[in-house]
Amino acid sequence: MNKDVIRDRAALNDVWEDVRDSRRLVEDSRRWLAAFCDLSAGPLNLTAALDHAIRATGADFGNVQLLNPETGSLEIVAQRGFGGEFLEFFSAVRENQAACGAARALGRRVVVKDVFVDPIFAESELQGVMARAHVRAVQSTPLIGRNKAFLGVISTHFRAAHPWRAQELALVDLYARDVSNYIVSNAIGANSLGAVCCDVSG
Repeated sequence: MNKDVIRDRAALNDVWEDVRDSRRLVEDSRRWLAAFCDLSAGPLNLTAALDHAIRATGADFGNVQLLNPETGSLEIVAQRGFGGEFLEFFSAVRENQAACGAARALGRRVVVKDVFVDPIFAESELQGVMARAHVRAVQSTPLIGRNKAFLGVISTHFRAAHPWRAQELALVDLYARDVSNYIVSNAIGANSLGAVCCDVSG
């Protein structure tokens, strides 16, 4: 077969893959808007936001962490897919620790394609926790409130190294913005929700 034809078919396949991804993301955003409109669901909206962020990025795990103003640490208040060791290790995250701590320190999203080669995860104990949790890639997006106040982080995680798509991250931004507005409007914090470091049912 002519090489130009093969190349054209490959390019066409890439286009159709982008179209399928775009359609999936649009449908997911519609489901998210319907779910989020029910503000009476209270803290469960954080779990709903996490579920949609996981689905939008095709991730395997995820968590939402809120800043505890008394301790200055990030605490997990919603999670999907993690076991006890991971939840215990990340039950109180300091600034600059792992992707979520780096997102807090930098005030912007941190994307790690492979935790085993990224310097953010150079610490051997941290790499061990990630390896046993079967996490290979992660993105952490800050939750920012009024006056650019840092509220927390929403993160999604993958079992394999992951090439991030702009469409995926754009939808995560949508969830992060709405969750931030919801947290501020309802005065939700790590203290009011409580930690889930021992909850492995997600």
